[in-house]
Amino acid sequence: MAENVVELGVLALVAKLQAMTGPRANFGATYPNNPVIERIFKPAGVVTEFPHCCLIEKRAVFAQEATGSANQALYLHTVEIELYGYVKADDTVGSSTWVNRYRDDIRKTLIADSTLGGVVRDTKLDATDGETDEGELDPVGAFRIALALLIDENVAVG
Repeated sequence: MAENVVELGVLALVAKLQAMTGPRANFGATYPNNPVIERIFKPAGVVTEFPHCCLIEKRAVFAQEATGSANQALYLHTVEIELYGYVKADDTVGSSTWVNRYRDDIRKTLIADSTLGGVVRDTKLDATDGETDEGELDPVGAFRIALALLIDENVAVG
């Protein structure tokens, strides 16, 4: 059975975040390990692999955009997602630097391919977001990014 368009969009987002490996043009270095992406929330205290990202679907809105032919209508799914990112300081780079690097890398990666390879119409980042733990969890650092996936679906109508 084929997955629905929302699940395909979320899977494309997971794949995009997992592919953030090797030398990163956004900060000129590599991550100590490949990013771990999970679709469940974990608090910073239980995360053991870094960088780490928890992807949480918060809300999904389904609205008709247009009526097409006599038996089709275009619907837009707006899927609100929160990403919780975790990093850890190492011998030479502090947690606040890793927070800035990983958060910025995620944002720029999603801006560079906002359609996630053509799977979604667009990825909208919340420009006012970007909370951090403000150093309270050192040597671990944490941040949150809010975003929305806009996903089109043609639906048969009666």
